[in-house]
Amino acid sequence: MSAITAVRLGLLKFPAAGTTFPGRSTGGPKKYVIDTRGAGMNPALRRVIVTELLKECGQLPAFDVLGGISKSGTIWAAWAAWASNKPFANILLEGKRESGLQREVEGDVQGLRVLLVDNWARSGNSILKAAEVVSRVGGIPVAALTVVRRDDIGLPFPLSSPWTISQLLDAAHVEGLWHPAAQSTSPTD
Repeated sequence: MSAITAVRLGLLKFPAAGTTFPGRSTGGPKKYVIDTRGAGMNPALRRVIVTELLKECGQLPAFDVLGGISKSGTIWAAWAAWASNKPFANILLEGKRESGLQREVEGDVQGLRVLLVDNWARSGNSILKAAEVVSRVGGIPVAALTVVRRDDIGLPFPLSSPWTISQLLDAAHVEGLWHPAAQSTSPTD
């Protein structure tokens, strides 16, 4: 599916003219937001994303389980696991839960090949941390899958995404939503 379709369905959001979205403490104001968290309320966009994630899975090394990186990757891994009839595990980056079974990974991945899933990769740090968690509990991280990523992410294993931020911004430009000459193209979320 094209980046234009994803943009038309609302994967990339832009603020009102002359305004910005607030940024995190590590970044300044944002001129666009990748709205993977809001896509759950949009069945058409959700369907496109899951379909494209499943296509990307076919380009990656064999895996036994989809491991959603908490918090934003959890839902995409769960939906893709359900659609592909694969097992799902939830990877908790904040450490073991203090209650219940007190696990870092919800689901037994011991000896299994894990495809790490997140909503988007800006630096790859969350993916690397998730790989450490999975390895620590005996799983084997074999690749990563994100809905969107920057073009220049380097990981010690394959990373695949249906779209890069550059592709989405190019599509937004074609649609008249983004004007690169007037705005920074620094990836943000």
